[in-house]
Amino acid sequence: MQTHDIHFVFVGNNAAVDFINTEIVSRGELVDLLQNDADLIRWARETGFDIKSRLTAGDLPAAKQLRAALKELCQARIDQRPAGRSSLVVVNQHLQNHATHEVLEADPDTGDYELVPDKAASSVTALLANLAHEGAVLLASPQATQLKRCGNPECVLIFLDTSRNQKRRWCSMDTCGNRAKVAKHYRKQTR
Repeated sequence: MQTHDIHFVFVGNNAAVDFINTEIVSRGELVDLLQNDADLIRWARETGFDIKSRLTAGDLPAAKQLRAALKELCQARIDQRPAGRSSLVVVNQHLQNHATHEVLEADPDTGDYELVPDKAASSVTALLANLAHEGAVLLASPQATQLKRCGNPECVLIFLDTSRNQKRRWCSMDTCGNRAKVAKHYRKQTR
């Protein structure tokens, strides 16, 4: 299966979590959606980041290393266990490249203004620094307790549960949630 045949999933409610979710399970196999530079650039664009510089040979491996570190840190938080020191080192290395750039945006409906991070990352280094920062801010906040794994044991996606009652179980009701409902219905019918 070609990775360009699979669409990125944005169910994490956080850019760093969505970046972690560039590894998915498809047809029972773990699939890395970041197979080449073009995949990384496409993911960045779909997230609202604009990489203007050419990628170097080390950019994709660095992105995958950051993804693995963020995943380890988030899973450790979900499991309420200490994370590996090496994951902290990787995130902190990328944080050294983080520079805060914000832009003022107006809500077209209300006219209210909001200061938001500028997602015009001109390089992969800037993109990874922004993702490391986004992940670090999440992990250091009270919201980190809202990180969850999908309730489908065959799914590897994680998400930030921003639902009102904090009872979200599935990465997406359209995929894993619907499959669970169908399976439950089938079990009832066969009894």
